Amino acid sequence: MAAVDACRDDGRVRRFTRSAESLLNLLPGDVGRPIGNIRPNVDIPDLDVIIGQVSRSFAELQREVRDKEGRWYSLRIQPYRTADNKIEGVLMAFFDIDALKRVNQALGESEAMVRALVETLIRAILVIDGTGKIVMVNAAAETMFGYRRDQLVGQTLELLLPEQLRDMHAAYRAHYFEAPKVRLMGEGLSIVGQRKDGSEFPAEVSLSYIQASTGLLAVAFVTDLTKQRETEKALAEKEQALRLSEQQLQTFTGSLITAQEDVGPTNPLK
Repeated sequence: MAAVDACRDDGRVRRFTRSAESLLNLLPGDVGRPIGNIRPNVDIPDLDVIIGQVSRSFAELQREVRDKEGRWYSLRIQPYRTADNKIEGVLMAFFDIDALKRVNQALGESEAMVRALVETLIRAILVIDGTGKIVMVNAAAETMFGYRRDQLVGQTLELLLPEQLRDMHAAYRAHYFEAPKVRLMGEGLSIVGQRKDGSEFPAEVSLSYIQASTGLLAVAFVTDLTKQRETEKALAEKEQALRLSEQQLQTFTGSLITAQEDVGPTNPLK
């Protein structure tokens, strides 16, 4: 931490720490000089102005600043109180937050990349928090259920189910958060989804979970099974028709055999 103590009335430097020398471009001879005359290695063009604000308001001020090499610091300026609680100046402190800033930036870029990737998936994705509220959806979920994103985020997941299934699903959801586990495609739960217009459709849900800073989040991957069910129904109808045709053919063949047996063998020499 780099620190500087300046007078309240005229902003003159009274003392500073060794680490403040390079950061603020200070020399021992700068003691007594107005802080506004210092040309620090940190980008704070209004330094004398904000020092004056703190001196007058007695309120702490905080902001993030960068030095000439691009390194990040947290600047905190607060009134300097004496032992008898009198305000006699301001204390400036610089905390090196460069590593934290870069980690947060990298996480932000990673999150943006993940969100972009999620948006390209054709399966509907819904992220739910421990209270059952939807915190994130992708474009496929909007299309599948007919809601806009802002109409889904903040709502409970049961909005997307028929009313008669909601209480049962809420209990199942609570149990899942007590003992979360990954359930892959093919092992998914077959459910009935409900669109915004009230129409229902068969669906399969695969589940996963992530431990976020805000708590446990469940991730639901939803597949609309409408076309699959229609295909299965068409195949079943064809199979049924084929079985019926085979039965009819067997019945017809059996009738011919019975008729021949009733007539008996034919002797062409008679």
